[in-house]
Amino acid sequence: RTIVIYDTILGRPLQTLRDHADAVLGVAWQPGGKLLASCSVDKSVKIWDAASGKRLYSPGGHDDAVNALAFTPNGAQVVSVGSDRLARQWNVGPESGGLHRNLGGHSSSLFSVSISADSQMAATVAGDRAARLWRLSDGANTVTFTDSKDWLYSVAIRPDGKQLAAGAWDGTLYLWSLDTNKLDGTVETWR
Repeated sequence: RTIVIYDTILGRPLQTLRDHADAVLGVAWQPGGKLLASCSVDKSVKIWDAASGKRLYSPGGHDDAVNALAFTPNGAQVVSVGSDRLARQWNVGPESGGLHRNLGGHSSSLFSVSISADSQMAATVAGDRAARLWRLSDGANTVTFTDSKDWLYSVAIRPDGKQLAAGAWDGTLYLWSLDTNKLDGTVETWR
């Protein structure tokens, strides 16, 4: 139920943040480090002042556990994913924020989210074995990759925006081209 911010040079705790009612599943720094976002089994997303450790507000949450979240690189929004089968796009300000839109289309729990370096796209993965790419300006699901044979648990958009990587429960890493929207290949990590 707590978040601990550490001094990475000295290896000691600087702040302990307490306000979640259940296990904390994800945290993300706003670029620049002023704000921290967290998500929890308690179904909430919370925004914190990183310097003081004060919870500023909770823009809302999900209908089930919130499994992961990420700030857009421009720091204006957070995208969270949950067991309620939704990704949610939140506006984030220094003192308040709120729901911008829901991104629906997965048929089971979402486990991970990644945002493109230009803050234009988000990628989500879920237990339905799909990786989805979303245009954040209008919420459109621009492409869905369904090549995985098992649940997808982790996702990352390459910094140059040319490739999407997703890790599956069976240890397979999938790599898709975002130029052609086709599978570039797989890597078997458990062998």
